[in-house]
Amino acid sequence: MAEAEVQLNEDQVEITRFTALSIMSANTDATGLPGDRNFAWKMRLGAERADLECKHCMIARAQGDMGYAIQPHQAISISAYLGGAIQEKYDNYDSGFVRASVAAISHHNRFSARAELEQRYYPENDENTDVYSIDINYRLSKDTSLRLEAEKNQAIESKLGISWYW
Repeated sequence: MAEAEVQLNEDQVEITRFTALSIMSANTDATGLPGDRNFAWKMRLGAERADLECKHCMIARAQGDMGYAIQPHQAISISAYLGGAIQEKYDNYDSGFVRASVAAISHHNRFSARAELEQRYYPENDENTDVYSIDINYRLSKDTSLRLEAEKNQAIESKLGISWYW
């Protein structure tokens, strides 16, 4: 899936994230067939702000994680991941990080929600950063949805938007 995120800031439109490729797979052993395991993985390739405090520092970043997924209820799945990212070195930002994260996803008819907790470790600077996010999505039609998002990554940012899928 390709995605562009834009913001209107003081009379100017600005791209804050561009994702060329984003895949998330969380197999929760739903079928019970042999070989059907609880393997989870995700990857994303694109450009985004290094963190939310830095308003004008888009960096190229390739991310990947592997983990384990369970489905404690038919409408809820929980995944735990280990992974990291390689990124463009910019100013005081490292050229990558490793991370551990936990995500919970809920689906019910037109409504879905995702909450994620992530701890990043930057080996070049020997620093840790916590990142928290929640994404609530209400499908309006087959190709549009209303989204409410909140994220903490150095600073806190909340967004209300409309997604259009083609």
